[in-house]
Amino acid sequence: MSAAVLEQLMKSAADAPAIKRNRSVPRFYLNEFEVEQMTGILVSTLRKNRSKGVGIPYIPMPRCIRYSMEDVVAYMEAQKINPEDRRFNPEFKRGRPRKDGSAPNAATGIARAVAANKKETAKAE
Repeated sequence: MSAAVLEQLMKSAADAPAIKRNRSVPRFYLNEFEVEQMTGILVSTLRKNRSKGVGIPYIPMPRCIRYSMEDVVAYMEAQKINPEDRRFNPEFKRGRPRKDGSAPNAATGIARAVAANKKETAKAE
């Protein structure tokens, strides 16, 4: 993530309406309720993920948990899905499993069309 994006996020967090919080903690550390507001991940899910050892990296402190804003933004960026990458990706499987246990492949139809097109162009030449 670029430093400019992180600075802009920190500046917007500093300018945001004050959430009742301990002012001794710098604004680039968030509690779990602020992370919930920012990401939409429920506090219960954040707690469950911490107990499983997955999810957003956190800092345990006496009687509270803090999340670095940089880690939260990095986690959100890692979850980003580009529709163009998924559309023609042969590894992307969609639909329910077939009766024989194999998974449907979204690119199968596209691959068949491309192969048929290659055969037609080869015959035409």
